[in-house]
Amino acid sequence: MKAEAIEEVFGDWQQRCKAQGLTLTVSRRAMLRACVEAQAACDAVSLLVAAQRYHPGVSIGSVYRFLRELNRRGLLQAQAQPHARTLWQLRHPASTDAAQDAGDIRRLLLQVQDLLHALEHRGLHEQTDAGGALPAPDAGHGDAAYTLLQGIAAQFGYRLLAAPRTSVQSSFDKVRA
Repeated sequence: MKAEAIEEVFGDWQQRCKAQGLTLTVSRRAMLRACVEAQAACDAVSLLVAAQRYHPGVSIGSVYRFLRELNRRGLLQAQAQPHARTLWQLRHPASTDAAQDAGDIRRLLLQVQDLLHALEHRGLHEQTDAGGALPAPDAGHGDAAYTLLQGIAAQFGYRLLAAPRTSVQSSFDKVRA
């Protein structure tokens, strides 16, 4: 894409972000420019490197927060990759308009994303030796629901992992046996 075209697209995206109520700081403008120039889905580390060309103060934490905020507002799509980094791509303007029209569904999805974020902060995940592989669901304990939740979480760039066993759970299991 030519420099003039990139500038035009970048200007359009700045307007979309402002219309969504986002404040575009120097760091956010650098990250947005990196997303526009990428023209294809890429991971957060690639976006960090590209954004640092425009503003060296951009951090990986800032990149992830901005990407999640854009995703939350329907401006960006997260593409979870099995056993790999999540890829991020700006949505086409027509699909962002459609996302805005679906207000009720969008609010529901925001609530689901907030729930996933809260679960992450409460430690309902564990490190696995299989490089972050998803655990198999327990047989007879809601396989369909577990699979559905995995799919929803993947759309938001999360991976659901088995909850860590606590001493209370272990004691309960012993009493039941």
